[in-house]
Amino acid sequence: MTRIALLSTELLFLEALASLFNRFGSFQVVCQEMNVHSFLNFGKARNAQIYVVDATKLTKADVQFLNGAKLAGGLLLAVINSPTSVPIDADLILSKQIDSEELFQSLNTLAEQLPKPVVREGKRLYRTGNSLTEREQAVARLMARGHSNADIAKLMSLQEQSIKNLASIILRKLKCKNRTQVAIKLANLESEPPS
Repeated sequence: MTRIALLSTELLFLEALASLFNRFGSFQVVCQEMNVHSFLNFGKARNAQIYVVDATKLTKADVQFLNGAKLAGGLLLAVINSPTSVPIDADLILSKQIDSEELFQSLNTLAEQLPKPVVREGKRLYRTGNSLTEREQAVARLMARGHSNADIAKLMSLQEQSIKNLASIILRKLKCKNRTQVAIKLANLESEPPS
């Protein structure tokens, strides 16, 4: 069963969408929110696999926050009524006029992109004495892409000092001296075939 998180600023639309998903057998709504920050926090806490967003009344700041979360990785994003002024980096864009059959078919197709669980006993992600946490991994990916601490802080809605602390931890754990070495190490590790 695919776990879905829902976001809409329109309460009736949110409840109707949740009811529709709950009646359809292959989806479970784990989060219904009207606020972007709560939506992402509760969705993550409840292990949502697909994040469905009604973008009708989202602010520019909301869209930037969603794009930052998407950039940090780890979420599949389906957008209903994508705004034209500030585009959302979505995996799937839907019209609000879509019928339920098309909606479920589109989301089932998107769900096929979900990673299959892999069990690797004793293997750590970066093969060092200490593996990175999910947050450290997200920051490391952004560091490797050349983002500054200030940019990462904005994208992840954290304080810049928190990002500085995380960057230091990442450098220590990966045994790197600078961000360039982090980028090289991540690129090499991602290109290695799993053992």
